Amino acid sequence: MKRVTSFFCALLLACSAAACTDVPLKEVEAEIWTMPSTVKVLRDESYEEYYTDSPVLEVKLAKNESEGVQLIVTPEEDVSYYDVSVGSLTNAEGAALGKADVYAEYYVPVTKMTNPNSVRPKGYYPDALIPMELSVESGENVIGAGQNQGIYICLTTKESTPAGEYRGTVTLTINEKAHLIPIVATVWDFVVPVENHARSTFNLMQEYMMGGQLDNTTETYQNTVDFLLDYRITTTEMASWDYNLDDWIEVIKRYAADPRVTSYNVHGDGTVGMTRLKACIENSTPELNLVDKAFFYLHDEPFTMMEQAKINHDNKIDELIALANSYSEEELAGYGLTREDIMGVEVLITMTASIDTIDGLRTYAALASDFDTQSMRDMYEEFRRNPYLGKNNELAGTDFGTTWWYVCVHPYEPYVNFNIEMDLHSNRELLWMQYDYDIEGLLYWGTAMYVETTSSIDTINGAVTGDVYHKTNGVYTGANGDGYLVYPGAKYGQDGVLPSIRLMSIRDGFEDYEYLYLLENLYNEKAEEYGVTDMKFDAMMRSVYDSMYTGTIANDDFEAVLRAREKIAQMIELLSSEVGAVYSVGEVDALSRSVDITVVAKKGSVLKVGEETISGTDYGNATKIVYTMPLGEEANHFSGTIVNGDSEVALAFFVTNGVVGVTNFEEEKEIGLVGVSQRLGTPKDHITASYNAAPAYVKSGAGSLKLQVAAQEWTMAELARYRPYFYFEKSAFGDVKKIRTFEMDVFNPGTETLAFSAELSALSDSGAVRNKRLLETELAPGWNKIKIDNFASGEWTLNGEELYSKVVSVNFYFDLLETDITVYVDNVYCTGR
Repeated sequence: MKRVTSFFCALLLACSAAACTDVPLKEVEAEIWTMPSTVKVLRDESYEEYYTDSPVLEVKLAKNESEGVQLIVTPEEDVSYYDVSVGSLTNAEGAALGKADVYAEYYVPVTKMTNPNSVRPKGYYPDALIPMELSVESGENVIGAGQNQGIYICLTTKESTPAGEYRGTVTLTINEKAHLIPIVATVWDFVVPVENHARSTFNLMQEYMMGGQLDNTTETYQNTVDFLLDYRITTTEMASWDYNLDDWIEVIKRYAADPRVTSYNVHGDGTVGMTRLKACIENSTPELNLVDKAFFYLHDEPFTMMEQAKINHDNKIDELIALANSYSEEELAGYGLTREDIMGVEVLITMTASIDTIDGLRTYAALASDFDTQSMRDMYEEFRRNPYLGKNNELAGTDFGTTWWYVCVHPYEPYVNFNIEMDLHSNRELLWMQYDYDIEGLLYWGTAMYVETTSSIDTINGAVTGDVYHKTNGVYTGANGDGYLVYPGAKYGQDGVLPSIRLMSIRDGFEDYEYLYLLENLYNEKAEEYGVTDMKFDAMMRSVYDSMYTGTIANDDFEAVLRAREKIAQMIELLSSEVGAVYSVGEVDALSRSVDITVVAKKGSVLKVGEETISGTDYGNATKIVYTMPLGEEANHFSGTIVNGDSEVALAFFVTNGVVGVTNFEEEKEIGLVGVSQRLGTPKDHITASYNAAPAYVKSGAGSLKLQVAAQEWTMAELARYRPYFYFEKSAFGDVKKIRTFEMDVFNPGTETLAFSAELSALSDSGAVRNKRLLETELAPGWNKIKIDNFASGEWTLNGEELYSKVVSVNFYFDLLETDITVYVDNVYCTGR
């Protein structure tokens, strides 16, 4: 492997901290490599598989957007000095891209995992992002031998930035030598809206900023509010508590007019909130509505006072009704408001239904893990449709219910969260899930909690200053990074806060949300133009969403979200082009090892793939083209051109990782690939596996697997430790470490949803069976796509014994029921890493 002692270019620094000494610094061999903005590179872990001889930094972004990339340095010896600068990126016409910010990644110690059962490595994780000039000034710009040092480079475009390719050079100085690394930015031809369509409320507690920033004045608070707005985050209290009512309302006017602001709390307790809301009403005008973004944050997880919380909630709704009715129609018209505007103000309580419920709650904000399955999401939709309607049913016929979600200490991995040790891409994908699942807003309890306590913030008496640079789990013991997303700049003599790499990823997620917002609007406009009613956005997006996550669990592919984002960008540009096109990727057919690519475009369009020209059929006022793409065992990429008259638009995208078919149950003998469990203590079969040829229960090809679980009277022992299951032996799918996903289609012919789960089973050296949970989901009536992401990710060891190499089967479980169960399985395949 080529070492970078040869460097790209050697430059002597004129007057750096190193060059101004009499003794020249030693030339150091180092690996220089790159990583996308979606992954955390730990300081002391090995990443040799990502090294490259000729590193190039690549960034893709739209107009009015920020996007990052990481430059990583791994020296063989200690580095006494390093620095990074970014030269101007220009296009072919000489136009400059815009701003480039450079940060040194600051590594913080993670000594124990938030989830006690996590297999993630302990060690030093990148989190704080220190502006490069501050890192140099503080003397922190050193690297230990063999350690990884990340440099985060963030590019920002303006609305006016021309689309196209921009090239420049990043100068990395190691001791007295400089290396020139090419950087290439692609700017897509659309603008990310200034307005935020993903609502958020991230709490910023003014009093607890003092512990790290050593300053919690009104000015500091408001500056931090504005800092977070630059990252598309709306704080819960947009105006400092130091303001009197008149000053508070003046600040609120400014934020109500700001399209980046999505909401602000008017306070839930006592009379303060109603006084503030009244001020919002009476200071509104037809040009500026101060009520639209107002909400009541009434209670936070009131599990010990549920009855009182219900009373307080219903009283608040009744107060809103009374307040609305206290104004005349003429008064409301003068304010530019209606009674519904006031009656419909959100009343939010953080309440997770799997723990407890409040009947009629207008705005549920539940833990993200509570939206993991479709039945859970349906439950919250039912709550949303049935809020409290007032003591005299005054709100009958209205639709004021909303649903939010949140993360904090919980949910534990594998569910999405903002903890330091969590995968960086999952921070971003949480916002894709929010769009996918139609969740109104995202709540986070603490953004700059610089305080240390071993229990809860509710019992913070005697709490001490929290040093978040050196202790990651101070706010809540065991929850790394919980309660803060920014770092105090006071450590570097700065008046304001500094970003974290998590904050960057969260902003990326909010920007991705805007991509989806733009695409859906363009898509629906084009569907109307083409006069088609079955052109559904959610159906088109399903394969894109599924490539990143299942439920609320992100897969372990840190590039999946970037591929998905590029597809969305491409479709935005396609829909806006002369051919007015959109495409979708169908489900993989394991039998033919192929997938259908469907293109809908302006009437008369054709698709060219290599030497082949594929014509389409009339589809409303458009043309629909279906191309069946063969799939190989390596990564599969599509490349083609949409042609309409003189207009040609290139189309290229990632389709799927390599596909390996397991079985389509084409022949009856393939049933032999499947085994079934037996009841405890008896050889008597209660599960039957047989061949099905009835077309109604076949996904593709000629046959499928029919599984019947007979009704039983289960013993107490079985109820305690047995679940019926079927399994595929290892011989059917091969080396588990080469598998990224295990997928199949399952048909539930019944009317009830069935619990369904999956585990890997290994046989240890001692002969003991060891199982690893892979999936918990449901089988709704009809066809269900079952996808196991992260099939064999991370480590699986027990008492020092590695178990992936000892896997014998993958098992699929049903719950114990006293009724017969029948399901059909088809189209079983794996995708590789």
